[in-house]
Amino acid sequence: MFRFSRLAIASTLLVVVLWAGLWWSAENCLIDAFQQQVSWMRQDGWRVTHGPITRGWSPLAARIEIKDLALHTPGGQRHSLAIDLPRLGVLIRPFSPFTIVTKLPRLWHISTPDGIGIDLTFGSITGLYHIDPSIVFSHSYKLALSGKTAASDIRINSASSNFLLLRIASFHEYFRANPAAGANGTAYRLRGGMTGIAISQFFVDLLHLPFDGSMRSLNCDLEMSGPNFTIPHPASILGQSVPLNPAILWREFAPQYKSWAVGGGHGSLSLSVAIGPLEAQVNGSVRFDRDLQPVAHGHIRAVGLGAFLAAIATQGQLAEDLTSQLATNAAPYMFKGAGGAQQLAVDFLFRKGVLSANGAPVETFPALPWPNGQSATTPDKAR
Repeated sequence: MFRFSRLAIASTLLVVVLWAGLWWSAENCLIDAFQQQVSWMRQDGWRVTHGPITRGWSPLAARIEIKDLALHTPGGQRHSLAIDLPRLGVLIRPFSPFTIVTKLPRLWHISTPDGIGIDLTFGSITGLYHIDPSIVFSHSYKLALSGKTAASDIRINSASSNFLLLRIASFHEYFRANPAAGANGTAYRLRGGMTGIAISQFFVDLLHLPFDGSMRSLNCDLEMSGPNFTIPHPASILGQSVPLNPAILWREFAPQYKSWAVGGGHGSLSLSVAIGPLEAQVNGSVRFDRDLQPVAHGHIRAVGLGAFLAAIATQGQLAEDLTSQLATNAAPYMFKGAGGAQQLAVDFLFRKGVLSANGAPVETFPALPWPNGQSATTPDKAR
């Protein structure tokens, strides 16, 4: 009996020591991951400061908390935005060691160099990120394999007066990445959406906005397939100081996607919106031919467009002229649907520089110039 008791005590102590070691190691990994993210952001031109990093003490989760996190976007003192988070919590639970849970604060303060500030508040906000176990042992935490973020009761207020500017009932986002995707494999998938987007009632009344200044929903679904697809780090995307000029943007970003296009890269995008009487959906897909020129297909479907444009037209002469032109352009693509309701249906095709709608050419474009200035050709097999 005495030997059994000693064995039980020794086994318990061994388990406690091993558990404490794993728990401490997991918290070290979280600290390393955070510090790597800070380093990558600084390389992209961000200014990042933070207060102390504290460890959690619960044996049920490895946790760290970063106090007074301040992010300044690139662009110098006169053009950068400042994002201040009072704290950021990150934790890993024992039975899901490769899932990182972020405890985001419910208040974010964003300010401009001119002193204009807004407060972004959340009723709730959570984030989950799943990582590849191999990157833990390589101590490189640059890419999560999948993740999701969900938030509710989002309010954008003036920081100086706490005046409500915009409210969003809910937001959700999900992504999945597969760096080893082949020609027919999905390399990156992103789905997201918002519901209950509403401008402050003050502006609705002041400007007599239609549809009560609200949008019922906005959703998107992006899927990119093929090998060598580069997923930019979020800080890198936000940190670019490249002018919003299509030609300059193409020269800046195209080189990193050329091997993806050559290897059979293709993608699809779906957007949907519901606002007032309008319910519209846009679907499109793109691939590249043997000369690395885009071949794209797209579809637009909408119901309630006429009533939507009629309501917009009441907002003044400029709105009336604009909606009249839009209605004229859309007229050839309208048809009567079920119950006699007018619906918009347009099928687009872009191939060899010609854009056509419902089979009729509408515009021509020059060949897409790849940054090296040479005619790039894919492997012999046609796609």
